[in-house]
Amino acid sequence: MSTRHLLQKTHLAVTSAGKLSYYLIDTIDVKPDKMQEFIRLMYQLIDGAFREQGWTLISATYTVTGRPTTVIHLWSIPSANSVLQTMIKLADNSDYVELMGCVDSEVQQILTPMIYNPSSDSAPDDGSDHRTP
Repeated sequence: MSTRHLLQKTHLAVTSAGKLSYYLIDTIDVKPDKMQEFIRLMYQLIDGAFREQGWTLISATYTVTGRPTTVIHLWSIPSANSVLQTMIKLADNSDYVELMGCVDSEVQQILTPMIYNPSSDSAPDDGSDHRTP
């Protein structure tokens, strides 16, 4: 059994439908003079282009310490592959292209819940104790 398979078997939580949930943490350093433009464009893209791709914004935050123009988004995404697919589809979207002009740098991490995640979509609904592998 591969290490990857073992980790998936023992640590990851699946939904009651038997599939993994995926999330994206997107850490964005916005150019200092572009924050208002970034915010305006995000308002336009959240319920439009991103929602069309099956993405749901769970949290949009900015840092209190460190660089004041660092924005962190937590998205629920349909699959690990949807990040690349969405970026390709949005490459022709003028609002998205303009948004990327506001960004100094960006780091994306794709996540899936651990087995002890308290969210309702990862908790077992069969009455069994899934806390131990």
